[in-house]
Amino acid sequence: MDENKFIDSLPATLKEEVLIHAYGKSILYKYDFFSRIGNNDLQWGLLKKISRIRFENGDTVYLDNSTAPSMFLIAQGTVKLFAENDCAFAVYRMCASFGDVDVFCNQ
Repeated sequence: MDENKFIDSLPATLKEEVLIHAYGKSILYKYDFFSRIGNNDLQWGLLKKISRIRFENGDTVYLDNSTAPSMFLIAQGTVKLFAENDCAFAVYRMCASFGDVDVFCNQ
């Protein structure tokens, strides 16, 4: 039996303990996005998709006319979103997330 099927078969309370053990309380409670999700199955599904990416100052994450390739959780630093006229219209700081609407609506 693969890991995902095994975890999916666990009762909700045990699954929550596995989530906390695998990812620690920090990611579940540090990011407001996860703290608002009351469904352990949804939390688990999202957490399995997380990968760590590092961007340098000035890097382009994605362009205005495209959709976000994934959801981004900001662990450190600041992300600014710019309009076509190079004017910043949104600023995200540590523990914020963005790209979730694109991921949920377009995939």
